[in-house]
Amino acid sequence: MWKDADKPDQSQTLLIDIPSVQASDLTEQEKKDLYAMPTITKKEIRQMNSYFKPYIFYHKTKKNETECFCTACNRSYTADSTLYHKTWEICPYCHTTATAAAAGYSQKDKTETINFVIFKKHRTKDIVYAICLNAGKRYNGDYRNWFNKVRIYGVDFYRQPDLECDLHKIYVFKPGECNVYRRQYAYLNGKYSYKYTKIKKKVSRPFTATMYKPTDTIMLNREVLLKTHLRYYAAVLPESMENHLVEWLNLCSLYPITEIAAKSESKTIQRIVQNKLCYDMSHRDLVNWKAKKPKDFLKITLNELRDFEQSAKVAYSLQTLEVYARHKKKGEKLPFEVCQFEVVLEEYSLFNLVKNYIDIKKLWEYRRRQQKNKTWRGERTYLDYIHHAQMCGYDLTQKNILYPRDIQQAHDDAVANWQIVQAEKEKEKAEAEAKKYGYPERYKKLCKKYAFEYGDLMVVVPAKASDIINEGNILHHCVGSYTSDHIKGQTTILFLRHISEPDKPYYTIEVNEKEKYIVQCHGYMNERKSKKAEEVKAFEKEYAKFIQSPKKYKAERKEEPCRKKSA
Repeated sequence: MWKDADKPDQSQTLLIDIPSVQASDLTEQEKKDLYAMPTITKKEIRQMNSYFKPYIFYHKTKKNETECFCTACNRSYTADSTLYHKTWEICPYCHTTATAAAAGYSQKDKTETINFVIFKKHRTKDIVYAICLNAGKRYNGDYRNWFNKVRIYGVDFYRQPDLECDLHKIYVFKPGECNVYRRQYAYLNGKYSYKYTKIKKKVSRPFTATMYKPTDTIMLNREVLLKTHLRYYAAVLPESMENHLVEWLNLCSLYPITEIAAKSESKTIQRIVQNKLCYDMSHRDLVNWKAKKPKDFLKITLNELRDFEQSAKVAYSLQTLEVYARHKKKGEKLPFEVCQFEVVLEEYSLFNLVKNYIDIKKLWEYRRRQQKNKTWRGERTYLDYIHHAQMCGYDLTQKNILYPRDIQQAHDDAVANWQIVQAEKEKEKAEAEAKKYGYPERYKKLCKKYAFEYGDLMVVVPAKASDIINEGNILHHCVGSYTSDHIKGQTTILFLRHISEPDKPYYTIEVNEKEKYIVQCHGYMNERKSKKAEEVKAFEKEYAKFIQSPKKYKAERKEEPCRKKSA
């Protein structure tokens, strides 16, 4: 039923074809290096196969026999006893304890992929190859046809779970040199083939982490490195970066100073190397990767580094060192505590808007005095104050304005002044819009149409656009946002006032002119903290009748006294 791996024509194959490599952008020497790469042996294939989860698939035949197939050794056999799904079974050939699974539909979702890096050594020269491939096993072949080969998307699927390998990159390590090649599928010479291109990036990752491919990597033939020029670099690699062995060898081959930096007792230098491997951060302002001596690796002296590690926090160490190097290049030698304070400020987006007004050293001393007096309210409060002061037009060159005595009071005053400035701008914009749409004529029509008195209340039509904005500011509701719609005639805003106090805001009414009804009527803070007055409710009922038909309402009002006399 299954194909056996021990047969010569059924051996597992890897899709790596170096002899037929075609690449127009490679030099002749680079092509020779690729041609000379040793092939992957069957022993290495068995090693890769051993890292996958073993299964024993079973199938009952018509003769009441149970045919089994072991994925660990790729051999089939006939079991004497009856197997059950998801139980443990021992293969009689390789003696591997595997999970029993019913052949057929249960194989559908059983897939697994693993990243492998296989190290190979050149036969004669001191050249090391790192073959980076993604190997996968899947058992979802054609369930209806047990024997025949099935071709899906150009790939042959068998019952036998062969390793399907996708070659990502090939690293070629030479003394003081490292070349990285990527295999791509391309149309060459009238047919589809594989093309190998050289990666321009100096330090490259062997795999790209995605949601479909794993990030952990298994290293095979690592002992090969002990017999090459890479033996010292492999021994120095920290345990926390075992998964970054290939990048580490790549970095050390290009920059031998990396080995010395990793042995340093400085945690900052170790973090620089670790970030270079894990996050590909070069830290160009901090280090010189091409240095040949330890004293030339950092762009600061060892005494400066010692003082820095004693004062700076670990969380901001690299950023603080970058700020220090940036100021040092300008001829300014700031204390590390001040540089660390600048790093904290740079986390706020407002800092980029106000940094031209701030002297970082004076600000740090100002903060220290404020903290001593227990009046400091945080970096965010100060930056927000400077931002509002800038928008209000304050003279930030004056010391008492840039560094106020009470930062909280200065912040609140600046925000209040900015709100006043914004309100004035809104009023100017609204008045300009009123002139544009001819609001004075609309105002006269609204006064004739909606003028109304009932009891002690009356309706007042806003004469200016700024009146609506003031109404919203005093009553603390959102009628100011309706100013533009009122000016354009898209809605109608009216003021409800006491007859004795026609200029004092009381309630605000919105009327739909087309449908002739009151949309809403609200007072201070939309009555969130109080109930609507009874006189307002009574007024709303009468005014709703008036809006529907003013003539009819006025006629009924005249008839009411006559009815009362006749009664």
